[in-house]
Amino acid sequence: MEGLALTLAWGVMARTAKYVYARPKTFIAETLTKCLTEVEAGRDAEGAWRILTQDLGWSNVMASKTLHFMERGLGFEENPPVPIDNAVIMNLVWPWFSGAARVRASYLGRELPGAWRDKENSWEPYNRYMTAVNCWAHRKNWTTTAVETTLFSRFQE
Repeated sequence: MEGLALTLAWGVMARTAKYVYARPKTFIAETLTKCLTEVEAGRDAEGAWRILTQDLGWSNVMASKTLHFMERGLGFEENPPVPIDNAVIMNLVWPWFSGAARVRASYLGRELPGAWRDKENSWEPYNRYMTAVNCWAHRKNWTTTAVETTLFSRFQE
């Protein structure tokens, strides 16, 4: 529960606390422990994602920030899942990325990549976002965290 409070603070999620704490605190604590076990057992981010978004009913933003800080707290510093937020990633980076992808797809005769968000907060859109981040990290020889902080820096101006 202490980690959740820190995630809300570090992730600038205080305004959503009423949604995060909508269930009994014992249920939240037990569910976070279940999520932590998923991550520790096999670094199964998809399973942990489903626990956060389905069992707790959290948004993609809250789930991604929780996964990020949970994995960082477990010592996964190299390439942890990174947070996705609305202000920068969804409202600024996604339009830029999808515009560039649209041009490339039409030139190569390929399909457009799927969106990074859906109404159900499902795993697939977040996985597409993390695929892009991992590709950029590999190309630059950076960590996923370095890519995410660079995107924020570049697009938040």
